[in-house]
Amino acid sequence: MRFFLALSCLCVLTACGGSGGRGVSGEIAQACLAADRSAANPALCSCVQRAANQTLSASDKRRVVEFFGDPEVAHAMKINDSPFA
Repeated sequence: MRFFLALSCLCVLTACGGSGGRGVSGEIAQACLAADRSAANPALCSCVQRAANQTLSASDKRRVVEFFGDPEVAHAMKINDSPFA
């Protein structure tokens, strides 16, 4: 299941190429840029936002913003054995 989810995300993200990084909007894209990670750039963050808009619910999007703000939350979820984390 995780492999399928990862593969789906990869397919969605590869479809984002060519945006030119214009029009960075959305809470996830803003959190992506604000996280000050070395790989973060407007094109990538916009792509992540578009993929999230297509695949995630509003509550899932809020959780992603939380992950960008505090990577420890994402790590805790990653190591949690519960399927309902």
